Amino acid sequence: MSRNQPRVVAMVLCKNAVQVPNRLVYVLSGVFSTLNFPSFPATYPTMDVFIELENLFENEDIRFAINTGDNSYRCTVAKPAVYPDGRPSYVASFSNLTFAGPGEFVVSATDSSGRLLAKRTIYVVPSVQ
Repeated sequence: MSRNQPRVVAMVLCKNAVQVPNRLVYVLSGVFSTLNFPSFPATYPTMDVFIELENLFENEDIRFAINTGDNSYRCTVAKPAVYPDGRPSYVASFSNLTFAGPGEFVVSATDSSGRLLAKRTIYVVPSVQ
């Protein structure tokens, strides 16, 4: 019998992801797919990545990465935060992401074997003056 591959139920980029105390619920605030800056290089102070998976049979490390051009930022989460409906959830936090200029930047999540589970694009654009 073959084992199902992990499947991403949700992957959300936001300013802040907080678990509600004593509940299996997260509040995601400041959800985005585009960041606007008046000039470059530009720094975004904090970004959380929330991901929920199914068909994950072990507490597995999930590696989150974002490449902002010249620099690469990584965050590894050792264990899932909660199991709503049996699905593990992870939150990875990034601080002070500096973007050299406008562009499309990818946030990726990979399992412990390096297999890509999910990716999301962040569009970094100049503010309209």
